[in-house]
Amino acid sequence: MKRTIKKRFKKQIELTDREEKVLESLRFQDSDFSQKLGSTLAFSGLMIATSIVLLSTSEDAIMHIGKTDLFLLTLNSIGLFLLYISGIISILSLISTTEYTNNTELALIEYDEYLKKKKKKLMVSSRLLVAGTTSIMGSLVIILLSNILH
Repeated sequence: MKRTIKKRFKKQIELTDREEKVLESLRFQDSDFSQKLGSTLAFSGLMIATSIVLLSTSEDAIMHIGKTDLFLLTLNSIGLFLLYISGIISILSLISTTEYTNNTELALIEYDEYLKKKKKKLMVSSRLLVAGTTSIMGSLVIILLSNILH
C-alpha cells in the first residue's frame, strides 16, 4: 500500500509503509540531534559567560583571576577556546542541510548519511564542551580553594 505525503510547495512523492516508517525514524533522529546540539550551544554560551566573568572581575572580588597568575589564565583561556569551537561546531551542524535526489530510496539513504554526519558533529561538540567546562571549572575550584586557604 502506498501513501501520499505532501511535501513543501505541494510536491508529492509516493512512499511505501516501510519507507514511511524509515522516514519517520530519521525525522525523529534529526529532531533529537538538533535538540541536543541546541543544548550544547546554550551550555557553551553559559560557560563562556562564566569564563568572561572570571576574567573581568575586579581584584577585590572572590572569583578574580589575577593578571600574574599565568596558570589560571592559561587554564581558563583553554576552556574558553574549547567552548568557542564547540559552539561553532554546534551552530554549523544546526544550520547545515543537504540536497536529495528524486529517487525515494536514495533520498532516504542520503538522509541517513546526513544524520550520521550530524551525530559525529554532536559527539565532537559534546566532547569539546566537557573539556572546556572542566578547564573553566578547574580554574574556578582553584580560585575558591586559594581564597579559602588564605
